Amino acid sequence: MIYYLQSLLDTEMRWSEALDRILVRVWSPDLKALLAKSADLSRNHLRILGETLEEFKNRVPSKKALAVEGVIGEMDGVIKMTTDPEIKDAAILVFHQSIAHYKIAQYGAVSSYAKLFKMPEIASTMHHLLEEEKAADEVLTELAKSRINPDALSPLLK
Repeated sequence: MIYYLQSLLDTEMRWSEALDRILVRVWSPDLKALLAKSADLSRNHLRILGETLEEFKNRVPSKKALAVEGVIGEMDGVIKMTTDPEIKDAAILVFHQSIAHYKIAQYGAVSSYAKLFKMPEIASTMHHLLEEEKAADEVLTELAKSRINPDALSPLLK
């Protein structure tokens, strides 16, 4: 459980930094607003995870989220090589959902483990963060279907 908490801490830190960095490259005002909200959500989750990990302060090894590092690196590469803003936005949204799905799996695992270890407060907190991530993912999906993906077709049909 501590492994996943530490991984989530690193994930939220890396993702909030990445979101802040890519916000200036986003063309769609809707996506830009959503990414700004996501960055705030990640910073809040980062704070909560830090507080949760305080309970394990003598047993917390440093953990680097290598999968997240890879996704962010891949996203940066795609952003650099994509010239059409609509296509760039669609790619950013796909990478955002990749990170969201990773976090959903991680928060779900930690919530389940906390229940098994009879840690109801941590289980409840992680379940709440899980539900926030699921809600954010639903908003991403809706934005992809309604605006971002249809807009990305325009440059491809030229």
